[in-house]
Amino acid sequence: MFTRIHWRIAVAYVALILLAMLSLGLYLTSTLRAQALATLEDQLAREARLVADDATYHLVSRSGTADLDPLAKELGRQIGARVTLIARDGTVLGDSDHDPRTMENHGTRPEVLQALQLGRGESERHSATLDRDLLYVAVPMHNRDQIVGVARVALPVREVDDPLNRLALVVGVATSATAVLAIVLAIIIARVTAGPLARLTKMARLLASGHLSERIAVDTRDEVGQLAEAFNDMANELRQKIDAIEQQRSETSAILAGMADGVVIVDRDGRVVALNRAAERMLEIDEAAARGRSVAEVIRQHELIEHLARGGVPGEPLVVALGREHRQVQVVVTPVRVKGTLRQVVLLQDVTELRRAELIRRDFVANVSHEIRTPLASLRALVETLEDGALADPPAAREFLARMHVEVDGLSQMVEELLELARIESGRVRFDFAKTDVGSVVEAAAERLRPQAERQGLVLTIDRPAEPVEAVIDADRVRQVVINLVHNAVKFTPPGGSITVAVERNADEVTITVVDTGVGVAREDLPRLFERFYKTDRSRASPGTGLGLAIVKHLVQAHGGRVWAESAGEGRGATFTVALPIDGPPSQAILDVRSPTERSSRV
Repeated sequence: MFTRIHWRIAVAYVALILLAMLSLGLYLTSTLRAQALATLEDQLAREARLVADDATYHLVSRSGTADLDPLAKELGRQIGARVTLIARDGTVLGDSDHDPRTMENHGTRPEVLQALQLGRGESERHSATLDRDLLYVAVPMHNRDQIVGVARVALPVREVDDPLNRLALVVGVATSATAVLAIVLAIIIARVTAGPLARLTKMARLLASGHLSERIAVDTRDEVGQLAEAFNDMANELRQKIDAIEQQRSETSAILAGMADGVVIVDRDGRVVALNRAAERMLEIDEAAARGRSVAEVIRQHELIEHLARGGVPGEPLVVALGREHRQVQVVVTPVRVKGTLRQVVLLQDVTELRRAELIRRDFVANVSHEIRTPLASLRALVETLEDGALADPPAAREFLARMHVEVDGLSQMVEELLELARIESGRVRFDFAKTDVGSVVEAAAERLRPQAERQGLVLTIDRPAEPVEAVIDADRVRQVVINLVHNAVKFTPPGGSITVAVERNADEVTITVVDTGVGVAREDLPRLFERFYKTDRSRASPGTGLGLAIVKHLVQAHGGRVWAESAGEGRGATFTVALPIDGPPSQAILDVRSPTERSSRV
């Protein structure tokens, strides 16, 4: 309610009036009470002096203190007030409303002390004897310039408060009536004042919603009328600016319409005019933050900035690395003149994956050529040797034929592994997932290679939990993964070394680790270990096709798991870790386990 201006005006008026009336009522009540109390005090002081004179006469001239209590009761009845006669030491000698023998010493009462010291004392407090509020006035009793006691007269304070309460009630009623009238008047005044502002607000909302043809009627020349004129001028200016912006937007949209790559538009001053979402992603900056800033602040790539400063070279795109990931981006700069204004349209094409695919393709072809050329050369040499006369020597012929069988078996293994890898990548391999004890599968696979490890003088240790570690897996495929990893460890661990195969459950995964003390892997080779045909420098001369780890990676991915390698460096061993989810792969069928790069590089 208080968000409306007329209510704020009305409430302010009403609050001000109520505050004034309340302050006035409190002031009047306080002033009248003070005056009434002062009048009552003077009255009680006069009566107290009369009581003091009479009590002094009885105390000195007649029977002493014996008649003071009856005297106090008689005087109290006559003047209609409580009368108390007190000795100088504070002993109560007589009281009109109570037995003085049961009353405590009054020597410490403030009005008594003031009367003894100043000649008159007043006090307003609650009487414990009578259980009500009283106003006390005390005066000393003199006998020949000596104070022989104190005479005190008291009346209930309600004799002052009751009339004041009636007056406060009258003031309250008058204040309430005034408040009601003030509220009505304040609301009327507020509505009259805020009415034009409400109409102005309505028209302003229409302008804000795009109805720029609407105008506000100006009826007055006051501040509200001047504000209405300002709104009308603003609407005219907004109409002109929006027309210009829409024209610029249509021009920019025409340029960006058919472009799926990143586009940055730079004006003649080298400041960014616009960029699309692809450019935002490549440059890692929002359009709002980039607009209006210099191209050097937005791009932060000195080669590209120099290329733009030269206006680009038509027909010669520039390839630069952009972003935290240093992605390869091909840049094409096209100058565009729009209504006499020269701008540069910078086209950004992300070619990272294409270049990576090309690199992998070249490596794949080179590796396949190398792997096939070596056995073919051996076969050719063996055949030529046989043709040159080795056939006449049966022992030599049998040896050459055995070596030819080895080379043919190597070629067959390579072809078989290539076909296996192709089947896995294409999704033609059928996986039979079931809940299985992973520890038993790993142990059985590792035990198959124990004879080979012992022949090379290696210690093979299998560490599996005492309790079964069950997970949803394809047992045959996991067995193949373990065999490939252990075989790889056996191949690259020199005699006297050790290989440890361990199974462990971690949260919602089962991890299989193969740790060896072999030749290790250089840090720069770790990311590429699982590529097809990739061999480190130390393993170039080793037997094998270089496809085993690639098959491991794809089989693990088909299980929805992860595989990675770690090594402290060459000569310091290596650790291969496979993490498989307990509940198996996602429910959707796994049709292709290759990465986008590998899919684009398939041969």
